[in-house]
Amino acid sequence: MENEHNIFIGSKPESSYVLALVTQFSQGANSVVVKARGNMISQAVYVVESFRSRFDSKVNLSIKIGSEQLTRNDGRLSNVPFIEITISKEDTQTH
Repeated sequence: MENEHNIFIGSKPESSYVLALVTQFSQGANSVVVKARGNMISQAVYVVESFRSRFDSKVNLSIKIGSEQLTRNDGRLSNVPFIEITISKEDTQTH
């Protein structure tokens, strides 16, 4: 169940990913992880900020960054940066 609600950022328009976030939360997800590598990291940040500003500003964010070693097509190893932004609904029943 840990990887049930993941959105991987690629070359689609930002609005496609924002819609995917809205869909996940409207279908009952309590948290969704937005993941991106390399040049798509800035796109992931834009997607999360667009979601927060347009649809739900009352969410918690947890951000994990790092790099992972991938094998390129030519067989060489390459370090690629990544970001994982976990968006969670705020618990409205506290206090």
